[in-house]
Amino acid sequence: MGTERDLSAAPSVGVAEIRQAIDAAESDFRRCWTILCDWKGNRLARGNPLFDFQPRLANALFGLEKKYNDVAGRRDYLISTKSRRSPTVLSNDLRRLRRYADALMEAMSIGRSLGDAFAWPFYSNSPEILRKHLDNPIIGHFPTGKGGRGEIEFIRHAKAEKHFLLHHGITSSLRVGDLSFVDPTTWVVAALGELKTHDASPGRLNMTLHIIAGNSDALPKLFAVPGVIESGSMSSLRTATPKFMHRLEAQMKKMRSALPRDETRLKSELFGVYYTSEMSQLAENVGQHKVAYARFGSGGVLVALRPFRGKTLSSRLFSSQTGESIAAKCRALPGMVVDVADSSSLENSLFAGGIRTSFSWGALPFFWWPLDLEFLQRFYFGEVVLFSCYNPVHLFSNLRSLGFDIKGAATKDPVVTRRTGDVVIESEHFSFFVRAVGQHLMREDKVVEIFARLGGGAAISDIPAKIMIDIVPKI
Repeated sequence: MGTERDLSAAPSVGVAEIRQAIDAAESDFRRCWTILCDWKGNRLARGNPLFDFQPRLANALFGLEKKYNDVAGRRDYLISTKSRRSPTVLSNDLRRLRRYADALMEAMSIGRSLGDAFAWPFYSNSPEILRKHLDNPIIGHFPTGKGGRGEIEFIRHAKAEKHFLLHHGITSSLRVGDLSFVDPTTWVVAALGELKTHDASPGRLNMTLHIIAGNSDALPKLFAVPGVIESGSMSSLRTATPKFMHRLEAQMKKMRSALPRDETRLKSELFGVYYTSEMSQLAENVGQHKVAYARFGSGGVLVALRPFRGKTLSSRLFSSQTGESIAAKCRALPGMVVDVADSSSLENSLFAGGIRTSFSWGALPFFWWPLDLEFLQRFYFGEVVLFSCYNPVHLFSNLRSLGFDIKGAATKDPVVTRRTGDVVIESEHFSFFVRAVGQHLMREDKVVEIFARLGGGAAISDIPAKIMIDIVPKI
């Protein structure tokens, strides 16, 4: 996590304080959820509570991260002093701390899912920048110490003259820089920013903001707020170390590369992309029963369960139920999986996994689906568990009917090609589309539509050697 810990001062951590931290964060998450729902329903109150969303969520993540650091510090202390304990005691203690850490990470993941839902509209017209973010490793931890506190206070008070400030630390999807500056008239990301917090006097933070914009006209300008945010001079800061400058230059280079450049790509807007009616029916059924099922496409089965009795987030995260015990409740699932197979094919395969609210490329945050808000709330806060089983054998059959050839259909990464004369089109990483259907519930017919456009929408000789396709999902 990039912080040094004093192992001699690592106090014991108990489950009660972990649960208290998680439930305190849940209270802020619920308030953020209300703001999102009001935004979705065009019911935002006067004073624009959208400006409250980011600092509230950031502060909740900051608190969870500090507790995670306590757990990690205690773990490191136990490992460094393992000779003082029996192997059995040490193993039990480390297992307990791992459970605490997992619960805190899951709670932070829920918070960031809310942040992803908040960020999506601001990035919906900038898919090329979003893809660049997602090309980078996920940043799993919120900064603590003066850096984290500085970021929270900055987003709490800072306002730009012509742009909306979007903080990356509250999301899982925005991974380059600390801030995005969004033009609210076009909903396009105009610039990216990196925040640095420096030593200052007690009760005061000195911060520098480094901005990369596509052009000088798009360069954001911030309002000064007397007594709260005041402009300063670089000359008032201490001389930066070579290590600091090297890291800053690398971060600025990464931000510069994330902004749009001229490159060969196809941008295709797809409407009616997802299995929304199937999800809507599933939502209604799971509200009436403990377990509900729905077929999606030719080869998919979707399952929803309400396995937990606890009313608080911490009680669900510390539930004694295992994945195996939850799966055992789905007695009808094996028969449904057999039903979606193609008995005449040797290419049947099965991709199974949990449906998560965390954001991935090619997906649309579930919050923005036209689904019952009560169901969505249960889903986001872990009261409802969703998972899917998907067999792509029928998708492959439909692609073959368009003239495509499938190699390795039963493997994790099949290769899809099409020959026209002396030219061969080959799709790299077709497994993305298998995941898009099985995990993000993209319609199979929309995948077929993408490939039909690629194979027949332009003269094959006019297609460059390599292109990038930006998919912009639309409900």
